[in-house]
Amino acid sequence: MDEKELKILRKFYNSLCDAIRRILKKSTKNNSPIIIFFGLSIKKVHQTLQKCSIPSFQFNKDELSFYRLFDKKYIMEGEKSGEYIITPKGIWEYEKNIEKFGLNNFLDYIDKKYFSSLLKGQEKPLNPKEKIIIFSMIAVRSLSKGHSMDLSDEKNLSNYWTEIFNKTRDFLLKLRVITQIDYEEFWKEREDEVIGAIQYLMSRINKLPSKTKNIYHNPGRRKYYLEIPKNFDLIKINLKFLLNKVFNRIELNESQKEEILDFIKEISFDYSIYIFENNDDFYFNSEFDELLEDLILFQIV
Repeated sequence: MDEKELKILRKFYNSLCDAIRRILKKSTKNNSPIIIFFGLSIKKVHQTLQKCSIPSFQFNKDELSFYRLFDKKYIMEGEKSGEYIITPKGIWEYEKNIEKFGLNNFLDYIDKKYFSSLLKGQEKPLNPKEKIIIFSMIAVRSLSKGHSMDLSDEKNLSNYWTEIFNKTRDFLLKLRVITQIDYEEFWKEREDEVIGAIQYLMSRINKLPSKTKNIYHNPGRRKYYLEIPKNFDLIKINLKFLLNKVFNRIELNESQKEEILDFIKEISFDYSIYIFENNDDFYFNSEFDELLEDLILFQIV
C-alpha cells in the first residue's frame, strides 16, 4: 500500500472511530473497531456505519488511489449514493500498517473472550456448602448416573441424605475445612423444615457444574450425581481435582488423611445400601478402595 492509499484509508478509519465515540460512547484508543463491533447488535453496527460515510468527491484529486482501495475491498459504498465507508478488511489493513492491531492481538482477544473463559469457573474455590455437598457425594460414592442423589418424593430418601450431609458437616468442621459460622448457616435458610431444606439447598448450587469441570450433574427431577468415568487414570484425575477443591485451604497431616479415608469408608458402608439400588458396581469394590486410599494418603494436598 502506497502513502496516498494509506492517507485515504486513514481518513475512513478516523471517521469510523469518531462515529464509534459519538454514537457508542466507546474509545478506540487501545481497541480495534472490529473488537468493539463483536459485542454489538447488527442494528447498532449499522447505526454507527451510517454516520461514518464519506462522499467520494472529497478524493477527486486522488481518484486513482481511491478506486484502488475500492478494488482491494478496503472501502465499500455506503447506504447513501456516492458515499463510502471502510470495510473490516480495510480496518485490518490500516491497523496492521500502523502496528495497532494484528493477528496475534485478534487471537488473544478470541482466546480471552471465548476459550479462557471456559476455565474461569474451574479456578473459583468451592464455598462451604459446596464442599459439604461434593465431599458427601464422594464419600457415599454417588459417582455415576446410576448412583444419583435422588430426592424425589417417590424414593423418600431425603432423610438419609440429610444425615449424610450433617455427618460430613461435623467432620469438615472437625478438620477446620469449614468454620463454626459455615456449620451453623448450612441449613439456616430453611432450618424449620429439614426435608424441604435439602431440596432447597440443592436447587441453589447452580455454579457447581462450572466449578467442577462439569463433573457435577443436575439432570433434573431432583437427581444429582458426580460423573466419574470408569477408567483408572480419569478416576484419579477427577477425584484428585475434587478432593483438592474440598481441602484446598488446609495442610493435611498423615493422621488427618487417615481420618478422611476412614470417614469415606464409614459413610459408604452405612448409607449406600439404603440410597442406591445396586452396590455391585466398580465404585464399591476393593480395587476402587485401593485407588481411593492411594489418592487420599499420597496425592491430595
